[in-house]
Amino acid sequence: MITGEGSPILTLTVWKSLQSLYRFTYSGLHKQALQDRNKWFESLQERQPNYVVWWTEKLTDV
Repeated sequence: MITGEGSPILTLTVWKSLQSLYRFTYSGLHKQALQDRNKWFESLQERQPNYVVWWTEKLTDV
């Protein structure tokens, strides 16, 4: 259970490979947004996981 003030930001994306996810995350406009994220979001007092990644061979599992 997640507690706290405000609404969590949740995103679900499906990628064919970790390499394609990495290329998207750390290039172009998305890379710039990551660099500027402190302008829009408050820093967390404690370190928490930002991403969860899991993989499956069967698309029907998603």
